[in-house]
Amino acid sequence: MSSSRRQFVKLGLGTSTALMGGGLFDVVSGRLALASEDRSPASIDAFPRKYEIKPLSFKPESLKDLSPKLITSHHENNYGGAVKNLMKVEAEIMKLSADAPAFVLTGLKSSEHAFRNSMILHELYFENLGANFKVKGRTAKIISGAWGSQSRFESEMKTSGAGVGGGTGWIILGWDLRAEQPILSCIGHNNQFPANSIPLLLMDVYEHAYAIEYGANLKGYIDAFFANINWEVVEKRLEKAESVSKLLRRS
Repeated sequence: MSSSRRQFVKLGLGTSTALMGGGLFDVVSGRLALASEDRSPASIDAFPRKYEIKPLSFKPESLKDLSPKLITSHHENNYGGAVKNLMKVEAEIMKLSADAPAFVLTGLKSSEHAFRNSMILHELYFENLGANFKVKGRTAKIISGAWGSQSRFESEMKTSGAGVGGGTGWIILGWDLRAEQPILSCIGHNNQFPANSIPLLLMDVYEHAYAIEYGANLKGYIDAFFANINWEVVEKRLEKAESVSKLLRRS
């Protein structure tokens, strides 16, 4: 691969990772072309890439009403499984010959997309757990501005999660880069994501996130989730997201 092509690939990967809460934040520090350099253990040119399972940023036993067994299983089996499966599907794509049927490639690419999203969404989910700080600062201001009050926002996010009712999905508070305001999205599967937005707070409502401990009591899990949100992480994500909005506005 030529040096110019390699630099282009680096730039493209940094940008695509950006919208999922990864490399985009490096735009703020002017390191877009090198965004993946600090975030992936593998070379840009190495396929399939060797993704690492990120450790939890908190001790599982420190959470309130979310047992270590639940958190450990979720982290190791569901998140860890997504990471491992992403590497497997990339390896299968690399094995395909040039005359492989198109439907084989598109099927693998669809799986690749779902596993990649699952990996990234789970990383962000675990990152916004681990504390019980009250929402404050800029986050409190934008939530109150958009929903009228923190309690109204919490009610909408909790009800959205409860509405899944044994199904699959994520509830995501995100920053809409186009409208420059917060949005609350319900997505049904890992291969979906609200376009042109940066995730700020994620709640996993797949059954694997709660069934070991709560069974069919999804509401109990949602209340426990809200008791363990690390709002400082959300605040930092918002600061970076708004910085990106300003950069895009000037471009």
